[in-house]
Amino acid sequence: MVSLWLEYAQEFLGKTCQLPEPKVCINYNRWCWEENYRRELAKQLQIPYQQISTDKVSGNGGGSSFDGFTFDGKASQMKTQVRWQNYQDQLSYQALFKNTQLWDYSYQRVMTGYHPQR
Repeated sequence: MVSLWLEYAQEFLGKTCQLPEPKVCINYNRWCWEENYRRELAKQLQIPYQQISTDKVSGNGGGSSFDGFTFDGKASQMKTQVRWQNYQDQLSYQALFKNTQLWDYSYQRVMTGYHPQR
């Protein structure tokens, strides 16, 4: 999973170009917190903004990897920002914090504009 995440991060940051153009990379955290970002993405995807909903669980991939379709229609109620707490005592999770590549790419992703406004 770590190597796959790193591949995705490299593509997101433009360090690789594996996906065909035009491509639209989506920052999940910005998607959740910023309406203007969702509007911008709708424009890039050439779909009406009304079709973008933070409460719809996508059918692609079988729904949420954590909750399936349980929260469909109310996906914004999923506590996605605190799921890490379920894993904090696991050694495999703790080992992720020792991976310098993960830290580096995570920092670069954050610097692409995600600043939560809580």
